Amino acid sequence: MRLCVRLDNKMFKIIKHCCLLTQNFCSHYQSSALDNVVIRMLPRKFDVFRLNSTSSRPENELTNTLAEEDQRMKLIKIEIDLIREKGGSAPDINFIQKHHWNELLLLKTKTARQHYYKHLFSIEQTRTKEREQRLALKPSQPMGKVTFLLRIERKTINSWRNNRLFRAMQHGEKLIFDCSYDEHMTVIEAKNAANQLTMSFSDNRRDREPFDLHFCNVNFNSVTMKHMERNLPTMRNQEFPMNLHECSYADVFPREQLLYLTPHCDDDLTEYDPNMIYIVGAMVDKRVQSPLSVGKVRELNLKMARLPLNRYLKWGEGFRKFLTLDQMVRIMLDLKRTGKWEIALQHVPKATLK
Repeated sequence: MRLCVRLDNKMFKIIKHCCLLTQNFCSHYQSSALDNVVIRMLPRKFDVFRLNSTSSRPENELTNTLAEEDQRMKLIKIEIDLIREKGGSAPDINFIQKHHWNELLLLKTKTARQHYYKHLFSIEQTRTKEREQRLALKPSQPMGKVTFLLRIERKTINSWRNNRLFRAMQHGEKLIFDCSYDEHMTVIEAKNAANQLTMSFSDNRRDREPFDLHFCNVNFNSVTMKHMERNLPTMRNQEFPMNLHECSYADVFPREQLLYLTPHCDDDLTEYDPNMIYIVGAMVDKRVQSPLSVGKVRELNLKMARLPLNRYLKWGEGFRKFLTLDQMVRIMLDLKRTGKWEIALQHVPKATLK
């Protein structure tokens, strides 16, 4: 009983001391300033998703911005819930990550947000299917049970494919991606370019005789490289089999060996030359194809050529004659291995042909 009384007296003194400190603190600050201090000190619900939470803005402006973001995020959540209740295409709230919120808060119209919801929903569905497939491929027998089948882990397969890329760095033919077109692309086009570069690296990595890929004119602060690093988080690690150069390809390789592949050239590439180093422009242009690569070639006095698409293919009416970056890599891989355009150009989508 005495112990309880002593504890109560001690707690009473602590509470009294805290009240005196609070009173002195409030007397030295105005109420508006105190509100801002409290707002900055207290944990906020969406701080991990904020665009401006770390910006150096005035207190009043920062408080108003955070309140507006809170309001917009609540409205977006309600909008997503309504779409999901009606059976529409919208992702689960828990699936939306920080960079997704950054994109949503920048979209001004409802139509743009709905398109982005569909995009996130398709990604969510794809990952769910992949997760279900991985679970279905798991062995039904316990690992300790005797079986004549040897299970190969994904880590072993990745190490094996990476070793092939390391061998290509020593003895394989080289292929260059020119990553200097970010300023000529919109944000969506730059992200598409990053996804295509990731697929190109993956396709090349799975091939039996991969290229030694080099990414030149790299700017790690660009939209393309940031999005690509999100796809390949370890790409800047020293032990990862990826060649990233911030300088130009003309500073890395002999200019007499460089040949730029561009659709804006009149000369067709007739055959694959293993002594040449081919360059592909890492650009996605969905509006009007500008001959930017031709200007680069003439400035550096390099050779250039185009794929003989018109010679071997008949295009359908209304289709533009352009290929994605991963399709270019697959075409060059088959051309290097077989030397036949008929086989290499099978990677052109058949929907664009007659």
